[in-house]
Amino acid sequence: MEYRTENLGKSYGEKQIFCHLNLCLKEGGVYCLMAPSGMGKTTLFRILMGLERADEGRLIGFEKVRFAPVFQEDRLCMGLGAVKNVRLVRPELSEETARRELLQLLPADSLNQPVSEYSGGMRRRVALMRALLSAGNFLLFDEPFEGLDEKTREAAIRVVEQKRQGRTLLFASHYPEEARALDARIIDFLSAIPERQDQSSG
Repeated sequence: MEYRTENLGKSYGEKQIFCHLNLCLKEGGVYCLMAPSGMGKTTLFRILMGLERADEGRLIGFEKVRFAPVFQEDRLCMGLGAVKNVRLVRPELSEETARRELLQLLPADSLNQPVSEYSGGMRRRVALMRALLSAGNFLLFDEPFEGLDEKTREAAIRVVEQKRQGRTLLFASHYPEEARALDARIIDFLSAIPERQDQSSG
């Protein structure tokens, strides 16, 4: 099975974000979308999830997708702890199981605190684990390792490898080493847009 975007285009007023965007992703594959900031990666992710509409083109193969997203913002319930944030998307998961999974990325004493008291990197790890433990069949991560130091990033990447379980993974990153660590096929976002190629060569 394939997931495809066909001649996808999006503008905000007179500002064109992208046009004629064509991607083809194999089910179960791992892909890293790379481009400078402001080129439309986040906009594309929002369109894939149905949070925004494309102005032109179409999506093919996404009809039955259940996304497990990591947004650029962590989107946690700040008054709740990490365990409860995870169980919001998987209420059938026991507290014990959620705690055990979170301990792969967080210190034990932090699990009794509301996430409002966490550092940005700790919140990022909760958001990442929440997505990995969700029932979604398509992992869509927008810069999932941003704000993590090298050691924590390596641990998070290992957890993604363990918890992906054959699901399709598409993530945005600025760092080729993250793609290599996850054995991901790198997609150059600019090369998928013919007009951008023409502009860069002119």
